Amino acid sequence: MPQKDATVPIKVEHDTLEKMIYHDLHSIIQTIWNIFKKFWLPIIFLVATYLILKSALFRAEYGHIYLYEKLTGGIEVYDRPGIYFKIPYSQVTRYKQVWTVNFGSRFTGKQILEKGPLKLRFADSYTAKIPAIFRYKLPRDQYKIKTIHREFNAFYNLIDSLLIPISRSVAVMTATQYTGEEFFLGGLNSFRRQLLDQLQYGIYETERRQFDVEQRDLIGLCSQEESTPPKITRFKLWKTVPIKGEDGEIKRMDNLLETYGIEVIQVDLGVPVPELELERRLANKKRISEWEE
Repeated sequence: MPQKDATVPIKVEHDTLEKMIYHDLHSIIQTIWNIFKKFWLPIIFLVATYLILKSALFRAEYGHIYLYEKLTGGIEVYDRPGIYFKIPYSQVTRYKQVWTVNFGSRFTGKQILEKGPLKLRFADSYTAKIPAIFRYKLPRDQYKIKTIHREFNAFYNLIDSLLIPISRSVAVMTATQYTGEEFFLGGLNSFRRQLLDQLQYGIYETERRQFDVEQRDLIGLCSQEESTPPKITRFKLWKTVPIKGEDGEIKRMDNLLETYGIEVIQVDLGVPVPELELERRLANKKRISEWEE
């Protein structure tokens, strides 16, 4: 009888496959080892040269200042892009030339140290939150940038210890020169100008003075009726005011930023949000204006 062709599957044992893989790996390792034995001296020389060059060179980029601390204790400053030599494994610290301190504002760009909105307390004890952006520029003067490095040792120490605190403190102190109503009814632009002026030329010397204040409120549910005049309340209020000298100019404290050569190039404010009670008072003020019209 004729026999039918039959295809018999070839089975590859698992241990045979492992042996094949082992043999291939062993061959590759053996080849690499043979090459290394033959050229070990040039290979070691090339690897050592690469590691030394990598640790002895650093690249300076646009927008940054680099401080190279020599083993002798001196500091070299590099503020131009390029490739520079240093002693292998010695330290190079990088500072960003322009930095934005961001308090609760969203903007395009990388903001590593973003804080929540500034909380302001006004002379009449009302509070508000306001987003703000402060942009600072580091000096190119080598003496001053070295002074910054010796005192703060790292870029983010400078931000945490100086730029963020001074931005917040100037805003908080300036807010005490306004009542809540003054701030929201036309005082925002003046507030921003005062912030920029103090950060550029020195914080104002101030004192507390007492002022007579007149407050007007609508009474009852019929506040929109012409027969219901607003109630007038008079009281005394303590406010912070700048001190002026005999020449009429505002006296200022020492400018800490100027000491380090740091320049303020921009102050931007977002939309302020008053606390609930202040918001009600502003709404009441608006109703009074409508009633008088």
